[in-house]
Amino acid sequence: MRRSLFKRALGAGMIVASTASIAFATAPSAHAVVGPNTDVIAAAGSDTTQDVMTAILNADGTTGKTFNVKAGNFQSTPLTVTADSYCNAKTYRNAKTGSWPATGAGQSAGELPAPDGSGEGRTALQNSINAAAPFNGGGIEAAPNGCIDIARSSGYSATFLTGNSEFYAFGIDALTWGTSSLNAPAVLTQSQLQGIFNCTYTDWSQVGGQAGPIQRVIFQSGSGTNSFFQSNLLGGIDPSTISSASCPAAVRIQENQWYDMYHGSNTYGGGTGSAAQYPNAIGPYSAGKWAYQAGHDTNPTVDLRAGFRPGALRVDTGSTSSPVWAVSWNGSAFQLNNSTVVGNTAPSPRSEKFTTTSGSSLVTLVRSTSSATVNISNGSFLITATAGTFSKANVGNTISGTGIGSGATITGFSTDGVTDTVTVSVKSTATTAGVTATVSSSLLPSDAGATLSGNGNIPAGTKIDFILSGTQAILSANATAAGTGVATTITPVGQVKEKTVSSTASNATLTGTAGDFAATDVGKSVDGACVNGGTTITAVAGDGSTATISPSAKSTSGTCAVKVGFTAISVGNIQNTTGTVAPFPGARFVYNVLAKTSPSYTQARALVGYQDTAAGAKSSLCSGGHDSTAGGADDIIADNGFLPVPAHTSAGGNTGVTCYVFTP
Repeated sequence: MRRSLFKRALGAGMIVASTASIAFATAPSAHAVVGPNTDVIAAAGSDTTQDVMTAILNADGTTGKTFNVKAGNFQSTPLTVTADSYCNAKTYRNAKTGSWPATGAGQSAGELPAPDGSGEGRTALQNSINAAAPFNGGGIEAAPNGCIDIARSSGYSATFLTGNSEFYAFGIDALTWGTSSLNAPAVLTQSQLQGIFNCTYTDWSQVGGQAGPIQRVIFQSGSGTNSFFQSNLLGGIDPSTISSASCPAAVRIQENQWYDMYHGSNTYGGGTGSAAQYPNAIGPYSAGKWAYQAGHDTNPTVDLRAGFRPGALRVDTGSTSSPVWAVSWNGSAFQLNNSTVVGNTAPSPRSEKFTTTSGSSLVTLVRSTSSATVNISNGSFLITATAGTFSKANVGNTISGTGIGSGATITGFSTDGVTDTVTVSVKSTATTAGVTATVSSSLLPSDAGATLSGNGNIPAGTKIDFILSGTQAILSANATAAGTGVATTITPVGQVKEKTVSSTASNATLTGTAGDFAATDVGKSVDGACVNGGTTITAVAGDGSTATISPSAKSTSGTCAVKVGFTAISVGNIQNTTGTVAPFPGARFVYNVLAKTSPSYTQARALVGYQDTAAGAKSSLCSGGHDSTAGGADDIIADNGFLPVPAHTSAGGNTGVTCYVFTP
């Protein structure tokens, strides 16, 4: 998948991440020089990004000065990271045993186990700057030794080296569910997915498939992909702690390697697969990694899917609820789905009560309550009621009542036309029909960008900028006075705008009526029968009657309905739709993590980061000008199944940046 397949994604979701100013690393304290006086840079960690970073470091590094340690058992042959001024030479190899960094039979004397996954990569970086085992030696224990300089990470940690770390997001990925079972349906709701992994559903026939048992599969404990799957798609459920007689314990395998499940092996580390349970299995997978492996299906050392196929989630797509896949076929190859616009249209205004503080933009919701008659079952995460009792708007609300688990919140919603079913975060403790439940209101994902009115303590026209939690939000303006529980009307704008437009064959203009488009639509995606996949808006007429699009419209002309918003896999879906539930769960960034106190910080940043200042230096990985003639980083990212980050201006004023930096 070359860059041409991804150009259309680059205009979507132009948002600048909030970040603290970058501090330059101070010089390390004096210590013994154990190698040549030239920095050697080594990366380790995530399996998901190991191939793309091998290509990046090979393209941009100096021979013999950059090393990419493969994850876990992928490092099947010894790799020696040579010494520099801060670190003795270290040799990494596979086959660890026990809790990392324990060594195993696969390592010879003096060899270290390769960090396996995002968490272990970050720990290796932390150990390196702390001179902690297994990296100390050679008389330099008292000084940072910089053995691992870059942690590959498929997840973000808000608590990792607080004040000292930088997470450079360089690509867009998505985490999806998939299966090897012929009994599984093609589509699940998020509520059904959660129900499978918390053992509510133990047979495929319970979720729309054919009769057959379900075997849950998860990834190795150090996997950032596994952690993201639990937090983002499963609503915090940890499948490793839940099992029953009809729901066998989850099988752990190496992330993104269904090969081990098929062969009942631990060839790639991280756990032992189960060939006997392979026909029943469901588990997570990086969509970008799956697309990359599918594009290399003639290479058995790369394509380790072993029959794993991704499934779709049923989510809102404007005014409809439709199945959406994280990957799509573009006619010649699989790629991440940057074509399907997802999200809610604007729901009706509603009244809530807010507490404000004079001069502060932070507001707190005073939850209102309503009653509902529900049915609960002991040990179940599901609560049922008659149709119309609940809606998707209840996701995030708290629910309480006799027999309902203490502190339960609603994490998912589904309906069969007769019964409403909500998934909750805590098991019920009784089996009772007709329980009176109390449902408390919450701020919703669709409230992002909503206008507030009717509250004299909040300036007219104030919007909700960010939703911090179900009860707290940041406004676009400070409150002018303090108030407790003051009634406020919330008027959402919605994540998706639906319009009927006309187009001329192969023309770059969509025509509607005055006000159909707004300046805020520039950079957003358009999805409809008269436009090509991955179409974005590049300009809007002054009266909002027309929009310029790229690429041009399809070769047919006429009138069609379009959706304007953010696509399933895009920066916009990750960042711009702030709330407890994204329009399409699973979209995520992939990162390289640096520590600012590492003695080789500046050199590592020159490879994978940038200076967050006007006209600051940028690595080729983070440069908007990095076409194939200047390092080819965007080609490398695309060829490895990910979407390049759109070029934008950083918070510090650096233009043409194609990475975001986040500082815990």
